Amino acid sequence: MAKRLRKMEGFIGDTLPDIYLAIVATFVENPRGTMFLVPPVYGERARDALIAAGFPVRRVACMADNAYKMFAWRVGLGSKAAERKERFEIATWILYGTGPDGCEAIPAFSPDTWTPMVVPMVVPKNVTVEIRVDTSQASENDATIDRVRQKREALAAYAPMLRTLAQLTGKAVWFHSPDHGESATLAPITEPGDAIHLVTNMAPPGTQNVRQIRKLFGVHVADGDIVTAHGPTIGRGAVLYDGYKVPAVQIVGSTWYLLVPTLTVYKPLVSEAIFRKLLAAGWSHHAGYVESTYDPVPRDQLAKTLSAWGDDMPRMLRGLVDQGERDIVLYQEHIARRQRETTIYRGVLAQLERKGGKTEIVRRALSDIAAIRKEPLVERLDAFKDGLHVHTRRIVAEEDGVRYDLGSFVIRIDYDRSVSVWNEAPTHPEGIQHPHIPKHGGPCFGNASNAIAKATGTFQYLDAIRYVIRWLAEGYQHDLASTKINEWPTVQPAEESHAK
Repeated sequence: MAKRLRKMEGFIGDTLPDIYLAIVATFVENPRGTMFLVPPVYGERARDALIAAGFPVRRVACMADNAYKMFAWRVGLGSKAAERKERFEIATWILYGTGPDGCEAIPAFSPDTWTPMVVPMVVPKNVTVEIRVDTSQASENDATIDRVRQKREALAAYAPMLRTLAQLTGKAVWFHSPDHGESATLAPITEPGDAIHLVTNMAPPGTQNVRQIRKLFGVHVADGDIVTAHGPTIGRGAVLYDGYKVPAVQIVGSTWYLLVPTLTVYKPLVSEAIFRKLLAAGWSHHAGYVESTYDPVPRDQLAKTLSAWGDDMPRMLRGLVDQGERDIVLYQEHIARRQRETTIYRGVLAQLERKGGKTEIVRRALSDIAAIRKEPLVERLDAFKDGLHVHTRRIVAEEDGVRYDLGSFVIRIDYDRSVSVWNEAPTHPEGIQHPHIPKHGGPCFGNASNAIAKATGTFQYLDAIRYVIRWLAEGYQHDLASTKINEWPTVQPAEESHAK
């Protein structure tokens, strides 16, 4: 059976000649062909009645709607064109309890028909599709408006596919996108019971994992960007893969977990193709063509399985030991840093609480501020109620004998002694502020962090500003820089305006 289904690999429905699609679209009103196909659930139920009414029926491999591989039932209408319409009406009453008016046709490719061709698959018109997604607009900001608009656009594109799934399975289809809140898990949905429940970018409760994926079914999910996807949850239900060993759908009971964002990430055509393949993957398990990927180990293989666990245990434990040792080093460094900072703050606190200590600190701070204004690379200093702003002159950094114009900076020391740096007129062509300041982030002071923190923590503002300016001009490290310095404009020695 699987071999017969694989015969359809590579069939591209999007390239069908228009004449075939036209025949399918008008088949219900004008059944010109000698046969039509029926989804398995309806054909198996009506097989005996169709045979009793004189219809030849046969199971054939096919792919419906360019996605759903199945063994459908082929129903023959005979070779006499004059009788086909009447016979088709009888067949639809047997199959669906309604005449042709209650049916419609979708395209299906079958290599098992008399000649490989596109054949109409007749399905019921009236099916139940419920979309339980909040598309209300909670606020008027641009980000919310765009997010809601994108969600509505995606749902409009997915709705016909959900309807096709309902027509092929004979079940109601409910599409859910609950608010994740604190968790990206959702217990399997059981009500209503005779329905397929689809949940997007969530996983069933249990041992979870969060993945970073770029492609699904060989297609870029978001224009080549990496997106965060949830699941699968280990040990539950069936996990269906995309052909490239990437988990795509997890099925637990009647709940299909789509293990990729389909609403928060939406690209017309691309997202629709991925969504159709997700539904088709779920269908393959629903129809019994793909067995569960998480089956219990037979009792006679239990000893072998436990032995395999023992073989793998040293490798796993070595990994845990290595990670533990790395974590210990990081925690020790963090503890040592916090101990140094606490010692500094304790000393400052003692000084403040000593008689006359506050006056002494204020006097020293005022002296430092006066000295900062005289620094050769300081343009001006502005004092605010909650901090100091030090505006630098042009900073020129040298690397491998080449001088680069990094522009002028503002160094802010907050009331709580935290330090921030920004460039209000970046000289980089893309507006990046400094090789060690990401475009959308803050500075990474590297080895200078401790010295800057100690200086600000003890109100030694002059030292702090000197450390930051030196870091701006001389702190470039090629391997650690988020942007390489050679992207900045160069200056000739005669143009250089700052003193070393």
